[in-house]
Amino acid sequence: MLRLLKDNADNNIYTTFIGIGVDFNTELIETITKTRGANYYSVHSPGEFMERVEDEFDLMVTPLVFNLRLTLDSNDWQIEQVYGSPEADKATGELMKVNTLFPSKRVEGETKGGLILLKLRNRGDAIGGPSHFWARWLKDSSIRLSTSYEDRDGRKDGSTATFYLDDERPEYFDNSGIKKGVLLARYADLVQNWLIDEREHASWSRPWEPRVTTEDGICVPPSQLGQWERTSLPLMVSSPYRSLFRDFSYYFAYEMHEIGDDTLDQELDIIEELADHGSYGGYED
Repeated sequence: MLRLLKDNADNNIYTTFIGIGVDFNTELIETITKTRGANYYSVHSPGEFMERVEDEFDLMVTPLVFNLRLTLDSNDWQIEQVYGSPEADKATGELMKVNTLFPSKRVEGETKGGLILLKLRNRGDAIGGPSHFWARWLKDSSIRLSTSYEDRDGRKDGSTATFYLDDERPEYFDNSGIKKGVLLARYADLVQNWLIDEREHASWSRPWEPRVTTEDGICVPPSQLGQWERTSLPLMVSSPYRSLFRDFSYYFAYEMHEIGDDTLDQELDIIEELADHGSYGGYED
């Protein structure tokens, strides 16, 4: 099947798969989506299937561009973390690469799609000091965002945009979609740091300090290798993290209200559950 898929793609004949009520085979799907022009959807009900083939058929069988690349380059800013793009390479500045990009459905003039967030650090921040602050502005502090792609006729094109980061206070978000993305990124970082801390200190009998603090905020969690091979542990929420989750739940609830997205209720329920875990006879520390 995969050989037939590739042979057809070499002749500009592209294939879209719809998996009906089947388990999600990540290895198969990754191989399919790496093939030029191939697309995959998974549905679990007759209603989902009819929506795909009736309302979204053109979207799922019409490639827009191929070999899309998005890169960031700056003399003063370095990438600390990339959210929303698993194949990003912080060392080279490559943020995203998509073998085939398909259009997204528009509802009432708006498009629901993915979001890539970057956490940047000024290279001068590690040195510190007032004199370095002024030197920072004397240097080239611009950020260049570049795209390259190939259209359906084989023509290669791209563009570059140069911009500067404004020091907005308080936090500024251009739209609710970005605000929601930042909120979920912070939620994910907090939970990952909690998992790492609890695992590292599972056998400790003396007090320990979490890597997340109210003074320094939520840090980027370190990379963890072999996460699927690690043995499971009983659910534990130490006292410091119960406090952190409780504080974060207030922030999360406020931002959820500001965004106006009730679908975030499920995340808020998890945060509140973790904040209360152990307070009523469960694990204390």
